[in-house]
This record gives sequence, structure tokens and C-alpha cells, in this order.
Amino acid sequence: MSKNAEKVVEALDNIQKDAITQDIEENGIENIISRELGNHEAQITGSIGDTVDSLEGYGVSKEAIAKYYKEVYLPLCMKNA
Repeated sequence: MSKNAEKVVEALDNIQKDAITQDIEENGIENIISRELGNHEAQITGSIGDTVDSLEGYGVSKEAIAKYYKEVYLPLCMKNA
């Protein structure tokens, strides 16, 4: 990879990291998990896999997402059904 390409890749990585930091600061990790579960229709599919993948850079574990899904998200969906 050329030096210019490396600089572009590094800049894009930094932009992504900054965006994740801003998202967490503005929305909080539980709201982000809830948003992503909804975006991937986890309440319909019963799967959190796509949500886990989408939150890879957020430092949240699959176990934490599964716990939130089971204890908070799914009961709320059932209540609002």
C-alpha cells in the first residue's frame, strides 16, 4: 500500500473512532444497543447476531447485548405489542 493510501486509511479509522466516541457520549451505550436491536429487527428474528456485528467497535460484548435484549429490550417489545 502506498504512503498516501496508508494516510487515507488511518484518517478514516480516526474518523470512525471519533464518531463512535461521539455516539456513546450523546446517546449512551444502552440507547445505542436498543437502537441497533431495533434496526436489525431482533424482536422479530430472535437473533442478536447482526447487532453484535454492528457494535463491534463500541467495546460492548455479545454477552452484554444478549443480557440487555433478554432483560430490557424484548420485555419492552412484548409490552408494546
